[in-house]
Amino acid sequence: MTKFDELLSSIKKEYHNFLNHPFIIGIVKNEVTRHGFDYFINQNYYILVEVIRIWGSLLVKANNEKQMVFLIRGLNIMIKYITQINQNYQCQELKNIKPSQITIDFINYLWELSLEGSYQDLIVAFGICSFGHYNFRQLILESYPDLNELHPYYWWLLLYINNDQDVEIQQKWVEYLNQELADATVEEMEKFKGIFYKVQQFENNFLNDCLKFDSYK
Repeated sequence: MTKFDELLSSIKKEYHNFLNHPFIIGIVKNEVTRHGFDYFINQNYYILVEVIRIWGSLLVKANNEKQMVFLIRGLNIMIKYITQINQNYQCQELKNIKPSQITIDFINYLWELSLEGSYQDLIVAFGICSFGHYNFRQLILESYPDLNELHPYYWWLLLYINNDQDVEIQQKWVEYLNQELADATVEEMEKFKGIFYKVQQFENNFLNDCLKFDSYK
């Protein structure tokens, strides 16, 4: 079992709940209201802006050129993604987003980790987010082999389906994480499992919040 497999196995139930969450399925099946989708995008946008800042803080923790290259590639992808959201999404002004308490708690946790944790701690935290992103993309591909403009969230789904560079870095993340954790001790792995669990909890709670907001419509 690889290090990544060991981490993922430790949150098997939580990760299953994420991929099968009613809000995720609702987006794929076009059952989420525009009201709920706007909320989802706005909160995601706010999180992504903060994640870019946190990701930048990793640069000072990088120990070698390989880590620097990986970070810069990831940063470029996130900036391109957030630029596309700005260009394509028509809803309330993104700059006026008010983060929910769950969003604030999630960001605060990541900032705390960036200040007090190691490079590996943050790579582990972002690793489960990236892996979930990749699997969500696969779900969309399976559901929409012939995605067209009739779908109300066509442009957004297209970001997941057509971004080959994004897919490449997600596919390589597991390999990269295994390399970074190759020499991790049993005690360190227990710490990483705690980070994996905490981040997945935040992800699931965020979706619960979006589902609740969607039901208000």
